[in-house]
Amino acid sequence: MNVLLISDLHLTANPRDEYRWRLFDWLSEVIPQNGVKDLFILGDLVEARDYHSARLVNRIVNSLLGLYRQGGLHYIHILRGNHDGTDPRCPYFQFLGEYPSIRYIATPFTFPLGTTEVLMLPHTTDPAKDWKDVEMHNVDLILMHATVRGSVAENG
Repeated sequence: MNVLLISDLHLTANPRDEYRWRLFDWLSEVIPQNGVKDLFILGDLVEARDYHSARLVNRIVNSLLGLYRQGGLHYIHILRGNHDGTDPRCPYFQFLGEYPSIRYIATPFTFPLGTTEVLMLPHTTDPAKDWKDVEMHNVDLILMHATVRGSVAENG
């Protein structure tokens, strides 16, 4: 099964950041060309954590649904990142999970993807506490929005 992983879109309504929206044009070509069935957005859908304009929210929803409708996707999985709300118990974009084509993950969630058991771990400031009861030994793949101690990113 073909999947596509993307992360940290940091979408805004600011004209200065308009280039970020070109990603959706690229995705609309790449998804059908490669037979992608599941798109994973692994956190930070937006830059600001709260108080989004109707224009921004509607553009995000229309862009996501447009990908689903024309791309042949089974699901769009969106993992809550640290920029996706001010309160982890009430993520801003949780309403997206009400669409049958979108799975919004705000708490640890395990599911089968073909023959692969996938665990998705949303952002937390305290993984030791928040993930202590999560079964991680019987999964094949863990996708998360977190920094791993010892990792090196573009900022060094």
